[in-house]
Amino acid sequence: MTTLRLDPVGGKAIDVAAAVVLDVTFHRRGEALFAEVPSADVPAVVRALAYAGIDAQEARADLLRPSGHIPLVSRDLEPAPSALLASDVVRVHRLSLGQATAEVLRRRFAVFRAPSVAAQVRCRRLLRGDDALLAWERIAWIERARVRVARSRSSMRPIVFDRGALDRRDLRGRAFVSDGALGRWAFG
Repeated sequence: MTTLRLDPVGGKAIDVAAAVVLDVTFHRRGEALFAEVPSADVPAVVRALAYAGIDAQEARADLLRPSGHIPLVSRDLEPAPSALLASDVVRVHRLSLGQATAEVLRRRFAVFRAPSVAAQVRCRRLLRGDDALLAWERIAWIERARVRVARSRSSMRPIVFDRGALDRRDLRGRAFVSDGALGRWAFG
C-alpha cells in the first residue's frame, strides 16, 4: 500500500479517482487528507486526481487508530468539523457493473412493477460508463470528552457495545460518483 497526501488545487472531485481503483481508503486527520492505495494503482489514481484538480504526493504518515479514543460510525458522508475528530476514515470499494446495475434496478414487488424511470436512467449511465457506484464505510475516532458534541453536530454515533463493528468488512453505504459525496466529505 502507498499513502498519498491529497491537496485540492483546482478541484475537489475525489469520487472520480476512487472509481478508478477497486479499493481505496481515505483518512482525514485535522486539515490533512490522505489516501491509501495499492502500489500498482498509484499512477492511475494520481492521474485521475490530477484531472480532478487535486495534487497527490507520496507521504509518510501514521494512519493507525488513535489510542484512547472512542470510535464512531456514520450512515452518511456529511462532513464533520475537522477539529472535532482525531481521525475520520472512509473505506471505498467500487462495485462491479453487474453488482451496481442489480442494486439500481432492485425493486419491491418486481412481478408487478417495472423499474422506475430514474432507476432506468441511472442504469443506463452505469452501462455507458458515465457513472459508477461506490460502496463505503465510515469510522471516526474522537476524544471521550467530545462525544456529546459529535452527537449534536453530526450524524455520527459512538460504538459502545459492538466492538466487532470495527473489524467487519461489509460496506453498507452507497454513493454514485456523479453525486460527489466523497468530495464533500473530504473537503467540506
